[in-house]
Amino acid sequence: MRGKKSMAVGVVLIAAVVGALCIGTTDDLDATSSTGVAQQLAIALVPSQPGSRAVMPGPLTGFKNLQDNESSPYSQEGDTKAPARPPTIRHLMAAAAAAANSQPMDPARVSKRLATLSRANGDRLIEVLVRHEYNPSDAELAQIDALGGQVLRSYENFPFMAVRLPANRVGELARSNNVSFMDINVRVQSASASARQTASVPLSGAATSYPVSTSVGVAVVDSGVAVHADLNVVDRVAFNDARTSFFGDMYDGFYDYTYRESYGSEPWSHTPWVEKGDDGAELTGKIHLRTGNCPAGDATEQCLEISANSTTSTAIERPVSLIGAREAWLGIRHMVSGVSSSAAFVVEASSNFGLTWSTVTTFSGASSGYQSYNVTPYLGPLMKIRFRVTDTDPTATLRVDDIDVWYRTSTFYRDDFETLSYSGNSWGNELWPGPWTETGDGTVSASAGTIYTGLGSTCPTSGNACMRIDAGGGVNDSIQRSLNLSGVFAAALSFDYRMVAGATPGAIVLEASKDAGATWTQLDRFSSNVQGFDKRYDLTPFATANAQIRFRVTNAVAGTVLRIDNVEANIERGNANDQLGHGTHIAGIIGGNGGSSGLQPGVARGARIHQVRVLDGRGRGTVADLIAGLDWIYTNGQSKGIKIVNMSLGAGVNESNTTDPLVYAAERLWDKGFVVIASAGNYGIFGNMTITSPGNARKIITVGSLTDMGTGSNYADDFVSLYSSRGPTLIDHVLKPDLIAPGNRHVATIPSDSRLKAAFPIRMFACSTGCSGLYMEMSGTSMAAAQVSGAALLMLTKSPTLSPATIKARLMRSARKIAGSDPTATGAGVLNVIAALNDTGVVSGQALSPLMSRSDQGSAIMVEDTAALWGNAAWGAGYLWNNGYLWSNNFTAANGYLWSDGYLWNNGYLWSNGYLWNNGYLWSNGYLWANGYLWDNAVDGGDGLAGASSSSFDLIAD
Repeated sequence: MRGKKSMAVGVVLIAAVVGALCIGTTDDLDATSSTGVAQQLAIALVPSQPGSRAVMPGPLTGFKNLQDNESSPYSQEGDTKAPARPPTIRHLMAAAAAAANSQPMDPARVSKRLATLSRANGDRLIEVLVRHEYNPSDAELAQIDALGGQVLRSYENFPFMAVRLPANRVGELARSNNVSFMDINVRVQSASASARQTASVPLSGAATSYPVSTSVGVAVVDSGVAVHADLNVVDRVAFNDARTSFFGDMYDGFYDYTYRESYGSEPWSHTPWVEKGDDGAELTGKIHLRTGNCPAGDATEQCLEISANSTTSTAIERPVSLIGAREAWLGIRHMVSGVSSSAAFVVEASSNFGLTWSTVTTFSGASSGYQSYNVTPYLGPLMKIRFRVTDTDPTATLRVDDIDVWYRTSTFYRDDFETLSYSGNSWGNELWPGPWTETGDGTVSASAGTIYTGLGSTCPTSGNACMRIDAGGGVNDSIQRSLNLSGVFAAALSFDYRMVAGATPGAIVLEASKDAGATWTQLDRFSSNVQGFDKRYDLTPFATANAQIRFRVTNAVAGTVLRIDNVEANIERGNANDQLGHGTHIAGIIGGNGGSSGLQPGVARGARIHQVRVLDGRGRGTVADLIAGLDWIYTNGQSKGIKIVNMSLGAGVNESNTTDPLVYAAERLWDKGFVVIASAGNYGIFGNMTITSPGNARKIITVGSLTDMGTGSNYADDFVSLYSSRGPTLIDHVLKPDLIAPGNRHVATIPSDSRLKAAFPIRMFACSTGCSGLYMEMSGTSMAAAQVSGAALLMLTKSPTLSPATIKARLMRSARKIAGSDPTATGAGVLNVIAALNDTGVVSGQALSPLMSRSDQGSAIMVEDTAALWGNAAWGAGYLWNNGYLWSNNFTAANGYLWSDGYLWNNGYLWSNGYLWNNGYLWSNGYLWANGYLWDNAVDGGDGLAGASSSSFDLIAD
């Protein structure tokens, strides 16, 4: 069972002494001691750097609390059983509610993974997406604050709310009348001439071409779109949330008894652990997985075992790609035992995909424990880690578990008040422009007055130093500090806090300014007994050289005291429009004009591009971010001329498309008249049922990828790209993708300062001086979806009144059919732009993608009759898919077509709701990514650059 051990996910929880709760209204800070109240359970929240307060040695002991960024219900636990937060009056008063939370939760209202997470994490804040029957009222938004939470997003057009909420209050919120369903707010992460020939894209100026309309636009919902001479960007909006963009981790605890396991906030590469010098099997050989007598000491524990009774070439390795990361740490739990003479094992890291290796640490002789190591020197897209035997021994073994890679993409300001001064900058790689400054306190001393610093048992973490603000000093008493946020792409403020209020509470507000204090914006208000850790606020709107933050008294009542600790401002500088480069590449495939480069232009040359940024500088976002972008399109899209919505991204399918929030939002746009196009996903190497969300929606157009081998209209060597996700969809069994398009090795626009360019200079396209460094080769279903979006723009240019359903139907019927094909891989065939422009059929309904099911005998796969489903015999399955091979009408079933004996599924074994995905590892806990970076599409895997997997993408050999 997965619950039998706790996970290390970059957060080590340290238990202190349990003591009594004592919250008073008198001064409880002492500048020289921490006596007066017994210590309570505490958690180390800061990295173990000079000046930090981690209570155990080693960098991982003080990692910033990342649980609020993670999407796995199993990745929220620490190395040891997580202690409770220091209790507060609010928590004691809510004991009954917390107890009720332990009761069985209604599975119709709370997802299984959220229920698991909520029971395991006490009052730790977790991110939750709440679906309501109707849009939440102001009172329902206020309820989140009453529960000790924080509203992250609410929406104008969709009945959702994204919140941070104490885990033990989930059950209470779920019982609210208007709540329909609750789930974890999971993460969302990120053209050649031959491809144009393969898709029959009309040449500019040819009789078959339709220059794209200047009144039709496409929303590129992605990592942004940079300023580029070959792009016509007419609008830019951003919805990626800076509060969750700066940290991440990858974790493998071998729970799934597989080399492919992937937990933590971010997925490992698609490549699993790979053995060297052994049999390559997971359960046999000198390197294998075992149960029991593992480092954690549990008899049912799984771990990885490496025998020293081998050679010094015996090793196991795995890629760890960290584009854009500034620092990284590797954590390992290990045990060396059975040493008869001498034995040694080395942990090594490589920055060049294994061409050279450096020693991180060596385990020799009998030893055990949990250690962490700085692997920042090896950062990059070609990073690998490995374990290798270096001194053989006939009986010795190394067992490893809880392998965790934690990283940070930001630089940061930090003040933990350890110096008990206002000018303290205990550590951080950004320098504060100046000290904290008091106003109205009557003294500017950091150790006197109603605002000062000191040690205290009622600081957020008992016994540590913190800053104290007493509302009794007077209205407008405040303390503020400047931040230089010039050139910042994203910024977030975080801190730990504890508020104590009497029977008549006062109030203190948090404010931010972008103009050196001339104007202020309120970010939060504190007026009741509450405690929180790592509370976050987006400072991106205040990103100037003159930014400031301040705490200010607004209701003066003696005894209302706010204590602040671990104030941190994380920032990322770079291209404010598209730091990664993925969205710019997508925009180029859709509508690049090709003018400055002499390259082939996009499918709809010069198309009007609307940037809707929902992903950060590593191609990551959350479901809440993505829905916010779609919400904006729903409100503003028609007035701005947006007709097409391109989503080259996807999340793991964890629920039916009837309740999936991404499907809900995408189909609401579809119903309003927007043509919504999504990539199928890049999980084809795992086989069927790998379509990502929202590509599992029945209404929208889902696109897979074709590898055309660079031979244009010579179709004999074409094949479905190895990475392209296959249908049917998980849970609902919808026949997807709807069609495929060339997605392999597209050359298109890229920002000159993008992270993808810096990480993969080998993929940059060499051209004339005027365009050097502005074009890059990438592959994936992202690129295929972009081609279809361009085709849809041309179709609407020719016939502006076409409905989304008719565009989908025409694209599918006109697609070039592939003899002997598998429709769960190819869909209706290969995009044929000229044929789609010439199709004249009209669909009166929604052109739903058909459902699939097993026959009662279990030996045949049935597919809905699209002629009946779409309301016209002209849209029968034989017209949409390849006629005469897989489809047959000789099976007795109402409105159904027979898939020839279902041989692909070995009598339907995959239909058991995807059990092959081994408890969800394929989806990496629901992380949403940009679907397509640098996939290897045309060659088999190997040890060199050809096929070498690197995180969410593979390198391509020239």
